[in-house]
Amino acid sequence: MQSRNPCLYFEYASDFNSSFIHINILIGYYFWWLFLLLLPIGFVVFIVWLAGRISIPFISGYLARWKERRKLRKLLEERLKHIPKG
Repeated sequence: MQSRNPCLYFEYASDFNSSFIHINILIGYYFWWLFLLLLPIGFVVFIVWLAGRISIPFISGYLARWKERRKLRKLLEERLKHIPKG
């Protein structure tokens, strides 16, 4: 006997079409919760990736400038050695 109550219909459905709909509803429900669970994780991963994309050029530029300053400092010290102190 078919009931007009959709909850009872899905619960006691025996033919393939209604059980297929019932499986689709369950899959959709669990995928929705999985999506809601993974959304903040994906957001955090995106923020970390974005921070890396932004900061890596600054860090490498800073290191290059530091290396250049060190090289210039050594060159200046070499030249200053030959000047007599007085």
